[in-house]
Amino acid sequence: MARKASEKKTCLRCANEYAVSSFYSHRNSIINEQFGICKKCTRDFIDLDDLTTLENFLRTMDIPYIREFWLNANKATTETIGTYLKNINSLRQNKELRFKDSDDITGKTNEAETLEDDYEDFVVTKLMVKQWGRSLEKEDYAFLEEEFEKLGGYEAEDTIQQSILRNMSRTQWMANKALEDGDHGKYEKMMKTLSSQMQDANIKPVQIKNATEDGVKSWGEWVRIIEETEPINEVAEDFKDVDGIYKYIERWFIVQLQRVFGRIKDEDIKKLDGES
Repeated sequence: MARKASEKKTCLRCANEYAVSSFYSHRNSIINEQFGICKKCTRDFIDLDDLTTLENFLRTMDIPYIREFWLNANKATTETIGTYLKNINSLRQNKELRFKDSDDITGKTNEAETLEDDYEDFVVTKLMVKQWGRSLEKEDYAFLEEEFEKLGGYEAEDTIQQSILRNMSRTQWMANKALEDGDHGKYEKMMKTLSSQMQDANIKPVQIKNATEDGVKSWGEWVRIIEETEPINEVAEDFKDVDGIYKYIERWFIVQLQRVFGRIKDEDIKKLDGES
């Protein structure tokens, strides 16, 4: 029998009565057809960054979680929950499905689900498994590889530096996992470890700032810049006597070190070179 236009339902959550159009339909056989959760309460209750709230809602409504439909609803420009339920109900093969027929949702976050979709074409190689270990999810390998590359791990000057950057990537990954699990104590511990690793790698932001306004990150980089931009004046006359050798060492070694550590100004160097 068709519903009357004036028919109303009572919301299980707020206990208010609304028109039937204000509710999402449910499939729970133990709940009276006149009851459900109104759309407003649904939007207020479900946290899109915490799929536990979605799981509880779908379990109450006895509606399945189908990952493919959820990801499509996330990508849509319309309201996510409404889009998901509309799409689920639109296909005949889904109408008989219940919450027990759901894809795995336990302990996941919306971010993790959408990231996994983003990495659908990502290929895990033997080299990645060797570098990061076995039994990781595809998105974990993708994150570690992206973090390692962002830190310049594949361009590291030596294996020690590369090892430190690899450990930094792994620590950041563990910190993110702890944050997702709500383990703030472990998160803080991981961040302290990361800070120590950054110090070992000589790339801690405060060190970079103190080192130079140009953002030079390490002693090796200092040496490279000096070699490329401050060539030694090869004048044979400087080596004729002891005083000449002393002046040479003072100008091209001592002064350069003073310049590195900010102990001498450019105008003072010009005076030493006889420039006005």
